[in-house]
Amino acid sequence: MSSPEHSSKRVKLSSSSSLNRDISPPPLRRQKVTPGSAATPSSNSPAGTPSNCVADVEPTKSNKPQNPEAIATNSTLIISSPFKLTQIRNLPTNKNIDAITISDILGSPLIREIWSFNFMHDLEWMVSHLDSDVAKDINIKIIHGNWRKDDMSRKALESERDKLIDPESSDGGYRIELIIAYMPDPFGTHHTKMLVLFYHDDTAEVVVHTANMIPWDWSNMTQAVWRSPKLPLLVDDSLERKDGVGYTFKEAFLAYVGAYGWRTKSLMEQVVKYDFGAVKAIFVGHVPGDHVINGPENKLFGWGKLKRVLARVGRGGGHGVNKAGRVLYTVKGGGEIAMQCSSVATLGETYFDSVLYPTFSTCRPGGGQLNAFEALRPPNSSSSSSSRPSNRPEFALVFPTVENVRTSVLGWDGGGSIFMKSQKPVDKAQLKYIKPMLKVWGQPPIGVSTNILVEAERGKATPHIKTYNFFSPPRTDVRESDTTDDENEIQSLDIVAMDWAMITSANLSKQAWGNPVKGSGHTATSKIQSYEAGVLIHPGLWKDLLKDEAGVVTMSAVGGKDCIVGEGEKVSNCEILEEMDGKWEMVKVGVRLAYDYPLKAYDEDDEPWCQDMSYEGRDWKGITWPPRWEDRLRAVMGMFPGEGDDDE
Repeated sequence: MSSPEHSSKRVKLSSSSSLNRDISPPPLRRQKVTPGSAATPSSNSPAGTPSNCVADVEPTKSNKPQNPEAIATNSTLIISSPFKLTQIRNLPTNKNIDAITISDILGSPLIREIWSFNFMHDLEWMVSHLDSDVAKDINIKIIHGNWRKDDMSRKALESERDKLIDPESSDGGYRIELIIAYMPDPFGTHHTKMLVLFYHDDTAEVVVHTANMIPWDWSNMTQAVWRSPKLPLLVDDSLERKDGVGYTFKEAFLAYVGAYGWRTKSLMEQVVKYDFGAVKAIFVGHVPGDHVINGPENKLFGWGKLKRVLARVGRGGGHGVNKAGRVLYTVKGGGEIAMQCSSVATLGETYFDSVLYPTFSTCRPGGGQLNAFEALRPPNSSSSSSSRPSNRPEFALVFPTVENVRTSVLGWDGGGSIFMKSQKPVDKAQLKYIKPMLKVWGQPPIGVSTNILVEAERGKATPHIKTYNFFSPPRTDVRESDTTDDENEIQSLDIVAMDWAMITSANLSKQAWGNPVKGSGHTATSKIQSYEAGVLIHPGLWKDLLKDEAGVVTMSAVGGKDCIVGEGEKVSNCEILEEMDGKWEMVKVGVRLAYDYPLKAYDEDDEPWCQDMSYEGRDWKGITWPPRWEDRLRAVMGMFPGEGDDDE
């Protein structure tokens, strides 16, 4: 089911059109940001717009509320995507623009201490990405969930630690401490992917991402990273501002870290000393236990926390939010909820209806009380359809097909970290009832004419990333037929507005998000079994940058690079200073997508990738699934089977 919110009558330039343009080198230092001074024209300006970015709509005049396209370009601040994608080793450079590597995060010579929260760690690989001159002086704390003494993963981790800390070994001398997370539930996991970095210049940084700390995850799997600005020490604890976006993030982060008890006491003691005022994001943590869903926000976890946050996000806010945080434009339709993850547990229809759909649709009028599967049905498919509101959001699950995996840069091996069960009757039943919401991960290459508005350049890199996004409904004052021709075609592209976006370690499971509510009223609780961490953004987080009530913050999807194309002062999300507040008439925030948009529904013969099934088709290495030893051997030797080979 394709999204009804966007017209397919659009023109998209070939992605190869950007390859012949000049590339301006980055400035040696950041230029001072002053409102009223436009950025120097470069290859990022409309005249040299690469086709893998979303272009700005041509400016026009309008009445109040002031149209985003009508604001003078010299009063516009363009903020790069707070979410970055990781580099894909087997893709060319033009597919890795603005992508990040593990060395970009861990390679600073100023790092003095690292806290790594994760499900899997390869310690030798991890320390190889530290600055070699200071690597053995860095205090490294590894938080993991291998609590069983006889666990093979725990034994391997301890053996690797012992080798690396041995002062007598040529490979030793590192300062590594293993910390086992408190795991009250035997069926839970320590699945969080997060780093906390402390620097010698008295700054700190929080990094929330989606990858295990192993080379496989950082090589050819699609992953995402959010990095906080460098956090300075508080000058005076008593003067810390106890409100605002940054302080709310700090409270939620400390509540999450505090759930580890004495194990993270020294981390807590350090974090409280830092100023989070520059952070523009919401921390969504998940920790094991029975948690109230109606308590203070900084004590909420999992879907209870997300639902509370989304209750403040205005429907249609991606098109424009003013300084008061109010949505400026009326919208039609319900928008689209896009869930995307690497593992889908067997949940049952009730869980979709009672937890997931109501939570993710909270920002719509009525508080998100719609039924998930009713929302998937066309209006004429049910006698009760006339009573259903027209503003129901579409419900989509982006998950790779069997063919997506087979044709990936890793071939069948690219599906080794992607899970959806298919063997038991309950698994088969779920595959049937989620089929209408399934959308493909990778789409065909873009040509001269296409309905794809955002090209992500990640279709051949299978996803370990987990994202949850709400694409804004279209504005009522914009006609579907509003297009232009010839030289203005690049200005006619739709901006894919987003009400909110989230990256997280949490897949679709009850263990991660929490079981249905127990009890009622103020005593209602939800049980979470695993540790997870995520970051959510929405346009209202940047409203303080606006000069006055006439100003607008928009948030829209971008593909292929991190920045929206257009005229204005461009700045990294991590470089926004407090001195910039109250000085801009327009703020545009880009959100880097990992998949193409609009989404494409599964074809009739498409099936979701299920690792527990067998597939006879061969990948580019000549391997079938599950791999046979003789195929592995031939692949290593470069002897791929021909069409006439006998598979027996």
